Amino acid sequence: MASVCYAESQQPQSWLRESSESQVLVEAFRDGHTLVVFAHQDDDLLWMMPFWPVAAKFVLAGYPASQVFQLFVQSFPRELNYAGRWVPAWGTVDDDVFAEIFTDRCKRAPIVNLQTIKARLRPFFTPDIRRVVTHNNWGEYGHARHRVVNIAVRQLAVEFGLDVWALGTRVGAVGGDQSEYVDIAKGMGLPAIEGYFDADLFRVVRSKYLECVPTASNSELTAKFRQVVVDVVDLVRRTGRVPNGLATLHSVGQSRC
Repeated sequence: MASVCYAESQQPQSWLRESSESQVLVEAFRDGHTLVVFAHQDDDLLWMMPFWPVAAKFVLAGYPASQVFQLFVQSFPRELNYAGRWVPAWGTVDDDVFAEIFTDRCKRAPIVNLQTIKARLRPFFTPDIRRVVTHNNWGEYGHARHRVVNIAVRQLAVEFGLDVWALGTRVGAVGGDQSEYVDIAKGMGLPAIEGYFDADLFRVVRSKYLECVPTASNSELTAKFRQVVVDVVDLVRRTGRVPNGLATLHSVGQSRC
């Protein structure tokens, strides 16, 4: 089990925090064999940023990338080396196809599900990968696709004998304030580590999402496309208050399911 911390930091990049109990666990992450798997294009920024420097790959797993996503990742600061490690597990589709199919729950349901996500992720579980960082069992705030990606990762991790690490907090009450998270890691008896990130760097990446205004080939598709991006931007905007000092968020962490 991992514990991840988010904080205002003077460090130039995200990292993981050592303690007497977690030093060995943190050292292991520096081997370059960590896979970061997330459902939506903003999720690794919101839930997994402390692991960015140690990720071998960033795998977008919840749907295909649109052409707009390609522009997103190319616009991130070069020192992050994000684009060179980013891989959409479903490949990239035309913006019109994304707007028509993947913004519609009914149309995408037969395409994106537990079995197809597992099939798309399987090629990334290569012999050199030793651990996976992904969404937690609760989908952080209950998001269904976060939870499906979590299940897919954990089932593959069992098959390949890998550890799974995830955020150790979730929204405290159904329908409650989605800015109020409770620690569900304490008392579970799993190993824990802390992480933090550079708040200024977070804001720079966040700004790329806030600036996005996607366009499809007609007004109907453009409206669908923009609504999805608006939803993403709203969630990213709500994370704009980066705390001063250390605010520990524990993870659901290491598990061999």
